[in-house]
Amino acid sequence: MNKRKKQIKNLYEDSFLRFITDQTDELPITPSTRLEQQVIHSLFSEYSSVITRDKKRALIETLGNAFIVKRVEKFLNSKNTWKQKAATYWVGEYELSMFTDDLYHQLQTLDPELLFVTSKSLIKLTNDQFLSDILITGTKRNRLSKSNLLALLDLVEGDISQALNEMMDEHDTYIQTIVLEAMGRRRYVEATTWIQSCLFESEKELKIAALKASRSLEYTGDDLFQSTLIDWVNDPDWEVRLFLSKYLQVMRNHRSITMLTRLASDQNWYVRYNASQSLLAHGEEGISALLSLLSAEDPFTQDIAYATLQKEAIHI
Repeated sequence: MNKRKKQIKNLYEDSFLRFITDQTDELPITPSTRLEQQVIHSLFSEYSSVITRDKKRALIETLGNAFIVKRVEKFLNSKNTWKQKAATYWVGEYELSMFTDDLYHQLQTLDPELLFVTSKSLIKLTNDQFLSDILITGTKRNRLSKSNLLALLDLVEGDISQALNEMMDEHDTYIQTIVLEAMGRRRYVEATTWIQSCLFESEKELKIAALKASRSLEYTGDDLFQSTLIDWVNDPDWEVRLFLSKYLQVMRNHRSITMLTRLASDQNWYVRYNASQSLLAHGEEGISALLSLLSAEDPFTQDIAYATLQKEAIHI
């Protein structure tokens, strides 16, 4: 059987690739057996990430909707989790809306990989309809990583600022950090209100999310905002100081130079490194600050300033 499948693949793959790369408008393949349908289906899955929506629809017509639905249904009901994941992926790729309810119930799975694929396909089918359910489920017991949840939010099309604002009102810290960062990435100006409120929070995650969102928005805030950031230079969590040093590339004024100069003497290497890079991004003022750090009492501060200036000199 495998030998026969390989023969069919060798026969069809060249025509398949020419079709999906627009070298031809017609797919000169008419599968006459179930085995041929399975091979074309496997080619579809293999190259799915580079096939346009129109081409996918044409391939679905070639394969036959009944064949695809039956295959997906069989795999979804399988006890084999890999088959479940494959079928769940196909639901999203083929836009098989008849399986929407099945995927919604599948959000309760304990398998994080299956949960991610399920969430991704649900978003492809319904856009933001189940966004809140996906975030609540994914953050419960950290079933999905923050990067995975942000990747899912990036898939949602259109303006979802209202939905994200409603989720910020849930007062769940983990969800708020993800949503605030997503609002910054989407450059929603509504995020500035939440950024301001996070200034007085004690959780480091919210502080970091506020800094990430501010950097994405290139938001420099008002006098109170900038004054509060000065206090964060001495924040007990090095991660906050790290993201502050990255953010200060955006806030280009005398205050940012002062803060970065202090952060370049931080006890944490990552903070020192990013602070020196941000100083460099400030141009002449930043370079002057780095030159002054060459005579600092702390040898580690001298080293990072020297290394940064030397690297800049090489690039020049």
